[in-house]
Parts: sequence; C-alpha cells; structure tokens
Amino acid sequence: MQTCGGKKNEAALARCRNLTVLDIAPESSKALAERLQRGMNLQVLIQDGVLQLIDGDITLEVTPRLRRGPSA
Repeated sequence: MQTCGGKKNEAALARCRNLTVLDIAPESSKALAERLQRGMNLQVLIQDGVLQLIDGDITLEVTPRLRRGPSA
C-alpha cells in the first residue's frame, strides 16, 4: 500500500508543525475498503487511541500507529 507521498514529501511535511501522520495496518485498511459503499452512514468513536468505525451492526476496530506528530 502506498502511503501519502512516502520519502519524497518528507522534507515538505516536516515543515508543517501541526501535522500528525498515522499509519493504519494494511489489514485494517483492506477491511474498511471492503465495507465501503455509496451513501453509507459511518459512525466513528475514538477512545484510548483506538478508532471504532461503526456501520450499522458491524464494528471495525483500528489502532493506528503514530508516524509523525507531537508524541512521535
């Protein structure tokens, strides 16, 4: 999976002081992509560093990894 620009944009992104970059595991990204549909109603709950993406009766938990930001 290609990330947002990879190394070629790293210098430009480093100048953005308020930027936070998160990595999402390929498995989580794939699971979310499989659920995507036009006009979907997705609810998001963020608690203790875990995202819960809720689509009706199905919940996908995603724990992103901090790549760049205040605590990286």
